[in-house]
Amino acid sequence: MSQDAPAASPLRQLLVLAVILVIYIAHGWAIINKQTPWFDEVTLSAHANSLAIHGDLGSRYWSIPTLPNVEAYAYHIMPGYLVTLGGWMGVVGNDMVSVRAFSIFTGALGIVLFFLAIRRLTNAPTLALLATGVLSADIPFIQYTTYGRPDSLAFLLAMAALWSALRFGQTRAPRQLFFTHLFTCLAGLTHPLAGLSALAWVLITHWRQDDFRLPGLLKLAALALLGYLLPALAWLGYILQSPADFIGQFMTNQGHHTANEGNFLVKVITNVLGKFALAYGLSGAVTAASWIKTLALASYLALSATAFALALRQRAWRTLIAPVLFGGVSLLIIGAMSNPHNPFYLLYVLPWIILLAAWGTLQLWGGAWRVKNQRVGRFIALLILAAPLGLSAASQARWRLSEAMDSHALLHKPVVDSVLALPLQPQDKVLGPAAFFYGLGFEGRLIADEWFGYKSGIHYPLIIIDAKQFEPGTPQPAPNSEVAHAWARLRDQLSQYRLLMQTPAYKLYADPAWLRQRGVADPNPEQGAADPAPAEANADVEAESIAPPNVADPAAAQDAADAAPAEAE
Repeated sequence: MSQDAPAASPLRQLLVLAVILVIYIAHGWAIINKQTPWFDEVTLSAHANSLAIHGDLGSRYWSIPTLPNVEAYAYHIMPGYLVTLGGWMGVVGNDMVSVRAFSIFTGALGIVLFFLAIRRLTNAPTLALLATGVLSADIPFIQYTTYGRPDSLAFLLAMAALWSALRFGQTRAPRQLFFTHLFTCLAGLTHPLAGLSALAWVLITHWRQDDFRLPGLLKLAALALLGYLLPALAWLGYILQSPADFIGQFMTNQGHHTANEGNFLVKVITNVLGKFALAYGLSGAVTAASWIKTLALASYLALSATAFALALRQRAWRTLIAPVLFGGVSLLIIGAMSNPHNPFYLLYVLPWIILLAAWGTLQLWGGAWRVKNQRVGRFIALLILAAPLGLSAASQARWRLSEAMDSHALLHKPVVDSVLALPLQPQDKVLGPAAFFYGLGFEGRLIADEWFGYKSGIHYPLIIIDAKQFEPGTPQPAPNSEVAHAWARLRDQLSQYRLLMQTPAYKLYADPAWLRQRGVADPNPEQGAADPAPAEANADVEAESIAPPNVADPAAAQDAADAAPAEAE
């Protein structure tokens, strides 16, 4: 791609990049307290908190039958995110805000490296700044780098690998090659799809550098191998602590995400289209937020088509080879190895779609479309670009101003506040969904999920359940399974408990004997039994943070997983 004319000065580039980062962080911070915590975030945080406090990755206070010995080992997810988040939590804290702040922080660093990589790839600072600005304002990008999941850190490491590979192409410094493949391996140890995408980008970058010569090539290959060997040996040492648990946990999780069988090409297309449909509001209920995101995606596609048309007209199609290859292999990887219900991995594709869109915008702005009046081209560019930028700002303002979007305050926080307002003593335990690790703490106040809770044999004076847990239509555990017996005991116990409060997502019950012992007024002393089945909940508001039902047999486990929020891969 051509050099900017005139090129933006380094100081101006730095100032513009700083403004982009401030806007991105402000958008992310606006929603950090809005979303109810959900299963992936809290269970992964529980592992990281255990590392920060106890020096190991055991979950301690939550369990699930399909992940053997997860109370002691975390093999169901790659270790990079857990280890890094554990270090962060040991310094910053272990609440919902600190965990999500880590994702925003790594997302901001990833944006910086994206800018540096695009500037080096294209030698066009203006193009790099425009693409970076649009990426950082994209609504799904902001949302998916705000959740407490591995995706934001994986995006950062993948961009670090690409930037390092591009630097190696210029400097030929051996240490740069080592760091390139070290970052690639670390991206894979954070999430396999990130590692595969980064490896593909790095190999494409190396392929474009055609001046490798022997015998130096052998030395460079050894350095690249060393970048993979060091982290892999550390992970292998952890696996060897309990190989049987590793096989059970890792294969269970991989089986869930690779269960989509059938024609390979159809699978790839279906998965990719499904991710875009979920991320940009093209499936599910049509809301104001969904049509805003749909317009943003439409603008990217329109500007990308413009970029292709102009490149072909100007016979400059070679300028688009790198972003097209980067985006193409990313689409192939996330489509082949994932399911359509998990849109987070668009983080590895969006940069290249947006880069093409930014290139098309600049070409329209510069009159390369050869319209009779150049102002027409600039008007078209501004009009299309207004979708992801202006509408993103409008959407985020809506998050700030609308109480209806604040699912954390509506669903989760009132239950936490009600529990903490009671005269709890150290021995008082709460049985409930893992989402309440945020608020009640990771160190033993909450025992998460019925299976692990009843296995512990503890009497729970307070129990939190999903408001719809015993309603018709809610996925139920397999008959005669251990979890089914636990649910039956739970329902019998709740029939003797008092309903203290409820939100549209949760119900809080208390043992009446415990209430009397603690001097708390019985909310319904005339009540002989509390029926947990009816739920007088607002049907328009759905819980986003319920842990999936725990099921003992594999067939029922798959049904429960399909009905639950996407688990971490």
